[in-house]
Amino acid sequence: MDKNYINKLLDISTDQISDNIFPYNNDNEVMRKLLRKKNGFFAFVGALHIFSYDEYKKIADILKKNALYDKECFYFGEDIFGNLFCEKNGKYYLLDIETGSYEFISDDLEAWAKTILDNYNYYTGYQLAYEWQKKNRKLKDNERLIPKIFFVLGGDFKIDNLYPMDRLDALNLRLDFYNKLKNLSDNDKIIIET
Repeated sequence: MDKNYINKLLDISTDQISDNIFPYNNDNEVMRKLLRKKNGFFAFVGALHIFSYDEYKKIADILKKNALYDKECFYFGEDIFGNLFCEKNGKYYLLDIETGSYEFISDDLEAWAKTILDNYNYYTGYQLAYEWQKKNRKLKDNERLIPKIFFVLGGDFKIDNLYPMDRLDALNLRLDFYNKLKNLSDNDKIIIET
């Protein structure tokens, strides 16, 4: 396998988000090979967001208060919808915030970067991010696109079903939603208050 996918991803990304030093653990591949080179960045019109150290701390604090939190995972980035990329025991996953399911992506960081580059629309939501911004406005760095009708409830993956929200508020909202739905059976009815 070509060993330059991490560098290719870094080459197409924005400048680093923070100049603060990301304290890294030599055992953590993400910190050694990615965050040490760029302390947070965006790629694919902002659809891929890799956290800076300061952002990571805020995300970790929110997750620690939630049933979805897996203390063995290192949550290091998100897609346009706020689903989280994580590393656990050297393997890489995407956590779907609405369902609580972890989708396996790869066995190492190079393979993760290759998978993201090869399938950026699927793994980042690039096309919807691009179309939404073209129709509306450029997203702010702290924003994610959130479904008006959650995807797990049948909401469409279309720009008319998306609106911008502060990413931390969106994470809290969707985690709260997950916690309310996790114990329901398939035929249970729910009431959504707006």
